[in-house]
Amino acid sequence: MRGESIVTDIDNTILRTERRLRKVLEELGWEELFPQIRARYDGVKALLSPEEQDRFYGLFLSECYLHLDEPLPGAAQALRALQEAGYRIIYLTGRHDAPGDSMRRGTELWLAEHDFPHPGDGSTLLWMKPRRGLDDRQFKEEALQEILKLGPVRAGIGDRPSDIEAYLSRGIPAILVRGSPRGEPQGSGPRGAPLGGGLAPWDRLQEVEARAKVVHDWTELLALLRGSS
Repeated sequence: MRGESIVTDIDNTILRTERRLRKVLEELGWEELFPQIRARYDGVKALLSPEEQDRFYGLFLSECYLHLDEPLPGAAQALRALQEAGYRIIYLTGRHDAPGDSMRRGTELWLAEHDFPHPGDGSTLLWMKPRRGLDDRQFKEEALQEILKLGPVRAGIGDRPSDIEAYLSRGIPAILVRGSPRGEPQGSGPRGAPLGGGLAPWDRLQEVEARAKVVHDWTELLALLRGSS
């Protein structure tokens, strides 16, 4: 092994969460909100009351419907190729792992089912929040400080500005998984959406794009890493 790591986010970076989102909204009787919530970065906060948000996240951030998530084309193959090249694969995710309230088992089952590098293979780690409610960027910055003790990080991959900012704050080269370069967005935002279907404010995307490498699919991402080795 090289002693270097590749760190990647999970939701809307290696997979799409749209089917999970739709199912949770249907279960709660809010299926008519799916197009609006899917199309807005702050859709849940803007369209649901605090009490409704608690109900929504109680299901969305549980193991109930993780099996509905769809892998992004080429993501598993790219991460496998990087693993075979000697990199440690680390999933750094805002999913939580607390006693009695954990997404770990469902996440590990999903990774195995879709042939991603798996935490049980000895060269892969799944790094999760110790509890719900922690700020994603703060959690990731603190986790990256610990991850760097394992050795250098070749690249940090994510779909949101907060992911990129966390990587850059630790001096890690960042790659933003952005979306289609041909004006064929996976999401329904006016400027296009990141590949996994999540959305981020356009001004913040522009800001981080100036400081990160930007790719539009995992084939491009793998070629970028191989070309700069």
